[in-house]
Amino acid sequence: MQKAVSLLILSAVLLSILLCGCDSGGKEEETTDNSESISVAIEKSSPITKGNLITKAKIDGNNNINVEFYDNNGNLAELFVWDGENQKSHTVMTYSESKKMITKEELTPTGNHSLFTSYQYDSSDALVQSTVSEYEDGILTKATTYDKDNNVIGYSVSERNDSDQVSKIERYDGEDKLQEYFVYDYDENGRTSKSSTYNGDGTLKKYTVFTFNDDGRLTEEHYYDGNDKLTEYYIYDYYESGNRKSLSYYGADGKLISSDSFEDTTH
Repeated sequence: MQKAVSLLILSAVLLSILLCGCDSGGKEEETTDNSESISVAIEKSSPITKGNLITKAKIDGNNNINVEFYDNNGNLAELFVWDGENQKSHTVMTYSESKKMITKEELTPTGNHSLFTSYQYDSSDALVQSTVSEYEDGILTKATTYDKDNNVIGYSVSERNDSDQVSKIERYDGEDKLQEYFVYDYDENGRTSKSSTYNGDGTLKKYTVFTFNDDGRLTEEHYYDGNDKLTEYYIYDYYESGNRKSLSYYGADGKLISSDSFEDTTH
């Protein structure tokens, strides 16, 4: 049973100045009027990609300094764009073994998510679809899925409550028709106490109720259909240490279906 409960294209380069090196050694530098500001930009750019990266830098047509980090396969792994001493953007990319881009993530100067794109390919490495996730202040607000021809397949948008928790997610098809939506309730401690799934016409499809102990650990999950009929439930038990002791799965009739036990790793 599955339970209910994340491009930056720069302008053409008019003038380029290349500096090469690696993340653990020195960097070669062309002698130009801009060499000092470029060197500063390189030093201030801190890539998060692991490995021995090749560093290059250039000035684009908007007079911004682009600091690029390439992996050992020649893929552009990270790009920092600087306007003087101010960082404008930071983009991180990952690739498959066949050098197909898998993810492309734009971060704000403070490190928050801004835009995240994931790509899916078939066995022939042909693009099947992509999903673009949009963030505000690091919080996911919208995710849109496109087909290989960049047509919208569907999208989802989220709403948040006064405590900045996700309170509702709506899922639409490519024609802006609401397909279903999810509503989340929270207890006084900010824990999810209930999650409900509705059809596009507003009828209740199913919901789950969560129960916690005094230590804030999940103890029960009860699943119901749209008619408030219990369909199944889970019971969690814990050691005094707080580690999970057992997980038991029951059917709607209360009969035990399966049970798993866990060792207390603190001993």
